[in-house]
Amino acid sequence: MHPILEHLESLAKRTDMYVHPVSFATVQSYLHGLSAGCEFAGIAYSTEEYLAAAKALGWDARGSIGILGDFRRKGITDNDMVKALIAAEIGAYRLALARINSSD
Repeated sequence: MHPILEHLESLAKRTDMYVHPVSFATVQSYLHGLSAGCEFAGIAYSTEEYLAAAKALGWDARGSIGILGDFRRKGITDNDMVKALIAAEIGAYRLALARINSSD
């Protein structure tokens, strides 16, 4: 398994080890920072990959506030939002890594 996926799986299991306090906003900020670092290292997912990953999980990440809008429309808890957000990131990176590996 790729190290970024290992890290995200660990984040999903032990979110409070990486982020405090655990909330949608703090986890989203953490993931944005992680994404910036990954992009610097040449690992970045496209908007299409993220939208596809979110859709595969049953979420609509389109719109001005992204996936948060769908979370709010469906009325899920902050804790469930955190789990779904991390799952969408894992899916987006899986798609990106498959694309990157297929172009090698």
